[in-house]
Formats: sequence, C-alpha cells, structure tokens
Amino acid sequence: MIIFAAVIEKAINIIRCKMIKCQIIQDGKVKDQIVQMNGLVFCDNHGVERSNSIRTPIVDAELNEWHYDHFGIMHQHYRGKKDNSGFQVMHEVKPALMFTLATQGFGSKSVYQEGNNEHELFWRKGNANVCFISGEGGQQVNLNRNLSLDLLSIVIPQHSIEKLIEYNEEIFSQFSLFTQCQDNTHLFLKGNRPVEKAVIKAANDLDQARLMGNNAHRYMESKIIDCLSGFLVPGSLAPGNEYYSLLVRDKMHDAKDIILSQYQDMPSLHEIASMVGTNECTLKKAFKHEFGTTVFQYLFDYRMRLAVLYLLDSDMTINDIGIKLGYDYQSHFCTAFKRKYGVSPIEYRAMQHAQDAKHEDV
Repeated sequence: MIIFAAVIEKAINIIRCKMIKCQIIQDGKVKDQIVQMNGLVFCDNHGVERSNSIRTPIVDAELNEWHYDHFGIMHQHYRGKKDNSGFQVMHEVKPALMFTLATQGFGSKSVYQEGNNEHELFWRKGNANVCFISGEGGQQVNLNRNLSLDLLSIVIPQHSIEKLIEYNEEIFSQFSLFTQCQDNTHLFLKGNRPVEKAVIKAANDLDQARLMGNNAHRYMESKIIDCLSGFLVPGSLAPGNEYYSLLVRDKMHDAKDIILSQYQDMPSLHEIASMVGTNECTLKKAFKHEFGTTVFQYLFDYRMRLAVLYLLDSDMTINDIGIKLGYDYQSHFCTAFKRKYGVSPIEYRAMQHAQDAKHEDV
C-alpha cells in the first residue's frame, strides 16, 4: 500500500489539477454544485486511474482519468437531459499541453482562462485541437436534450514537451512555443480541425492498453505519439508503400528476438529501436511490413500462445500464469485472454480437459 500511495502521489503531482468547483448549468443559471468527486481509484506500478460518474436531472457525466509519469489521459462522456444544459468545471492546473479529440457526438465546449476570458469551440466526431493550460481556468460543455459528446484529452506536462520535440523535431517543433509559454489558456488553432481516421483509430486503441499488461504505459505512449503526429501532419500515419532493405529487414528480426526474449517486460519502442540500430518510426512501420502486425500486437499474440501452453501443460493457477506473462492483475489477464479466444482461461482449461477425457474414453 505504501508503494501504491507513492505511485499515486507521484503520478498526480506530475499533472496537478486541483478542482475549484463543478457546476450544473441550465439556461445560463447554476442549478447544482458538486463540491467533491469521490470516484473509484485503480493503480499499478506505473500510474493511477480515477473514475467518476455524475448523475443529475439536467446532465450526466462520466469522467475517467489516467495519470502517468509523462502524460495523462482523460475520457469524458456528457449527455444532456434538458435543453440549454451545461457541465462546468473550474480548476487550477500546472502548465501543460492538452490535445482534445471528439470521439462521438456533437456539442460545444467553452474554455475559460483567468479573468473569465472565454474561447468557445464547436465539436463533432473527428474534430480536434490543442491548447496550453496553466493556472486558474476551466471548461463548460454545452448540450441540449438527448445530445451527447465524448471527448478524449491527452495532457503533456510542460517539462515533457521538450522530450516530445526531441523524439521527432521535424513534427513536434510546432509545439516549441509552449515550452516557455505562461499564458493561462492558449489555443493552437482558432477553430477545431477534423482529423483523419488513423488518428481516431489511434485514440480508440488507447482503450486496449490494459490488454498489454505491464506494457500498458508504453503502449499508451506509442498511441499518443500517433495521435499528436497525425494531428500535426495529416497523412503521416498512412502505411505507404515503403521498400525496406535486407539490412532493415534483418533488424526487424532482431527486434522480434528482443520481444520474444523479454516478453514479460518488453523494452519501450524507443529502446528496441536503439538496440537494433534504427529509429522508432522505422521500427513501427518496417516491423508491420515484415510481420504483418504491430509490435504490441505481436507481443500480445505471443503472450496468449504461451498462456494456452501453461493452461494445458501445467497446474499453475490462473493468477500465476498471468503474472508469468506480465499481467500484474488476474482480471487484466482474463480480459486479454477472453478477447483473444472468446472464453476465460478457466473455461478454456476446463473445455480442453473435457475433450481430452472424452478422447481417452473412446
């Protein structure tokens, strides 16, 4: 518990966001105020997840946050139950860059900075923008009856923006103005920009992170890079028709060997790329070109093949198999296994043993 408490404190301090007030709005008037949100908290060795569900006669809200060392992710679902309804949150936050994408629905969101200066943006599925947030500010989502809006926000602390630029200066140098920015709220674009399907897919893929066990945070980092690069440079996520030399293809097989030998705690893509003598961008594209799947999907499939072997050829418990494969929580392992094979590990083992017994009787 002491370790987890330290993880929670570290992760939340990286992206410090102190809620000042949360209000339910209708027809421009405050109808209700939420002083404190006490949601579910989940933590592992890398970060912490918090979930809150708010139900009112005017608007419903589902808020899910993941806080890690160098980034935070927020999933927000809002549903209007009355016309001219709104959900307003005022907060105090450390300087950070925030990328927001509408993944479903339609609505508007007003972003406030100190002094109540307001920027109103209209959102529909596929619209995205970036803003810099610091100090006191907030947002208000505006809806009508039976309209909903789902937003995904990726938060990068100001001190991590330089690392993003170092990763790929050609793409992320556009964020250099935020490295020293002290504005309370600074929009990257005056209006939202529609993004291509590859960016929406990368954003939706973030929901699959738990299937990756203790590589979840590295998987998230990879998808965040895809979201931001696809937003800044449309077309950069397209597969293309690249030709890779025998040398590069050999490096991909070296990368595969690293994945197989360190499947319990695979290095990051950046680390694997350095180990085989290439860069992360080439690794991601060339690996998929050579093996027909992504690095993380290859790791996932290999872990699931091993899971079947352990289930059928050993007396290990489900929990021990999950830990051996890199899943700190049995529930995460069971979810991953069922996603792959359609049944839980216990059901799979029982079915196979029943079939074996039937064959022996014959």
